[in-house]
Amino acid sequence: MVVKNKIKYIIISLIIVLCCFIYAHVYKPHNIYDSSTDTSAYLALDLQNGEAISQTFRCSEKELTGFSVKVAVNSISDQKKLFYRLMNEAGEDLIEGSISFSTIESGRINEIHFDKAIEINSKEEYTIQFRSSELQDEEHVQLYCDPVGVRSGKLEDAETPMDGTLILKTLTYRFDIETFVVTLGVAVYLVAFFRILYKLFS
Repeated sequence: MVVKNKIKYIIISLIIVLCCFIYAHVYKPHNIYDSSTDTSAYLALDLQNGEAISQTFRCSEKELTGFSVKVAVNSISDQKKLFYRLMNEAGEDLIEGSISFSTIESGRINEIHFDKAIEINSKEEYTIQFRSSELQDEEHVQLYCDPVGVRSGKLEDAETPMDGTLILKTLTYRFDIETFVVTLGVAVYLVAFFRILYKLFS
């Protein structure tokens, strides 16, 4: 009976660890901008027809699987899209894509995931560029930047250099040890808590 109980506890423990391991695979964000800046200081940059807003950056990860960016839209047709383009230091395209404006939460930081992981070099500088579909006079798209925070990288609006950094995060889908430890700790606490309750009321 004792052996069976030990085997049962071992199996339950392994299942808990496995579930925590799976749960700990997340889109790990890295801020390009200075997150300590008060959000009230952010500036809105209008994305004009035929023009682009671009931001250079470096990333310490080995792969890039997406990014998140703060976007605001107003009176935009659901058929229109926000286009993005990622380039390496040599100006070569690594990936291009688009998302429909209908899926964007206006005024919030929106996640965009790539169809595939892009291998990157932490020593190399990359450029992310944004354009929009042709806009009517009443349609507006804005990206936000931090004009005061100090970060590496260059921001350009319609090929004009600007002071500041785009409100942008890189995303890498991978195992995150911090998430794993926290989740496992919570799981162990809950198991211990319910065991104590069971003993008290049994």
